[in-house]
Amino acid sequence: MRPRVNFVELSVQKIQNTPAERINEALAAQFVQDFHAHFKTLHTIDAAKGRVRKLSHLSSVQTNLSRFKKILAARNLAPDKFLKHMHLSTRDCTALKREKLENKRSSSIHLVKFHAEPVIIHCIKLLSDRSCHVRCIALAFLTGRRTAELLYSMTFGPPTEKHSTDLRYWTNVTGICKQRHGDQEAVLSREIPLLVDRVTVLDSLKLIRKEMPCGSVQDANRYAKQLSRTMKSLPDIEGQPPNLFKIVRNIHNCRKFYASVCFEYFNEQNCSNARVAADYLGHKTMSDTVITYLSFLTQCDGSLNYRSANGPLLKVPI
Repeated sequence: MRPRVNFVELSVQKIQNTPAERINEALAAQFVQDFHAHFKTLHTIDAAKGRVRKLSHLSSVQTNLSRFKKILAARNLAPDKFLKHMHLSTRDCTALKREKLENKRSSSIHLVKFHAEPVIIHCIKLLSDRSCHVRCIALAFLTGRRTAELLYSMTFGPPTEKHSTDLRYWTNVTGICKQRHGDQEAVLSREIPLLVDRVTVLDSLKLIRKEMPCGSVQDANRYAKQLSRTMKSLPDIEGQPPNLFKIVRNIHNCRKFYASVCFEYFNEQNCSNARVAADYLGHKTMSDTVITYLSFLTQCDGSLNYRSANGPLLKVPI
C-alpha cells in the first residue's frame, strides 16, 4: 500500500520554490483552496473504504493549515500578510463548530460499561510483555499520557505536594505537550496520579524509549498507527466487554480511561469529573474540550489500594 503524501511538507516546498514577490494574499487563498480539495478527497477515499470519521474534512483542513502556518513562521518563509490569510472562512468555522458540538452530543450516549480494576491489573501485567508497543499501550492506560509524552518529552519526577493517597502513585511531570509557544499561562509542570507506582513507570519508560527512539515530538507520532493496530489486536480481558481494546482504539483514548479512574481513586478535593480530567490530563483550563474525555463509563469497586503507604496495590497478589 502506498503511503499517503505529506501534503503540508509538499506545500512548504512549494513556498520555498516560489519567488518572494508572489507570496501574497492571492496565493494564500489558492493554498487554502488546495488544502480543501486535498483533504476532501482523502475523506471521500476513507468513506469508500468504510473508515468512519467523526468530523468532515474541515477539521483536517483547519489542523493542517495551522501546522503549515507554524512551519512557515518558524522558518521565516512567508510574510505576515500571507500567513494571516491562511485560515478557514467564517462560514466554514461556524459549520465546523456545529459539527463538533453535535459530535460531543452523539458520542455521549450508548456508552460501553466496563470495570476499571481488571483493566488496570491487566495493563500492569502487560508491562512485562515482549512487545515494546504493547508495553507503551499499557503505560498509556496507567499514566494517561500521550504517545509523544511517553516516548519523548515527559519527565516523571518525585511528587512535591502533600496527598491523602500513597505518594508512590504520584509524580510531578514536565514536558506536557500541546502548549502554545509563547503562552504566558502554559502548563509547565503538573502534579498527577499514576495507576502504577512511579518506579515501575520509570523502569518501563527507560526500556521503551530505548526500543522506540525519538528525536522530537513529531518524530514520536510516527509510531501512532502501529500502536493503534497493536491495540486493536490485543485479546479480550476476561469478564470485560468484548473488543474492549478495539473500543478504546488508540493511545489518546486511554486518557479517557485514566481520567475516569482518577475521579474515583484520586479525587482528593471532591472535584467534578470535568475538573479532575482537566487537572490530571494537563489542560490549562476546564474548557469545553474536557467534555470529550468523559465518554467512558468506568465502574470502580475500590479494591485497589492507592491509599495505604507502603501497602500492596491489591488486597490479593497480582
